[in-house]
Amino acid sequence: MDYRVILSYVGMISAGTYFAYWRDKKRATEGLWRIPEANLHLLEFLGGWASAFLAQRFLRHKISKLRYQLTFWLIVLMHELVAFDFLQGWKFSRQTFALIK
Repeated sequence: MDYRVILSYVGMISAGTYFAYWRDKKRATEGLWRIPEANLHLLEFLGGWASAFLAQRFLRHKISKLRYQLTFWLIVLMHELVAFDFLQGWKFSRQTFALIK
C-alpha cells in the first residue's frame, strides 16, 4: 500500500477526532445536544486515539469520567498490542490462529 494513502488516512482521522472532541466540548458548555460517547470511541478505534488523547488534555474534556477513560485506554492498549505484533512479524496472531484451527 502506498504510504501516502496511509498518511492521508491518519491525518484525516486525527483531525476529525480532534474536531469532534472540540465540537462536543463546545456543545457541552453551551448546553446543546452532545456527540454520543460511542461515536467518540469509534473515532478513537479507527485510529484517532492519539489526537483524542491530545484533545482530552488540551481541551480538558472527558478526563474525569472514569468509565469513558477505561474504554479509551482499552482502545489504546488494543492499538499498541497490534503495533507490537506487527513489529514481531505477526508472531502472536499466527500462534493464536493456529490454536483455533
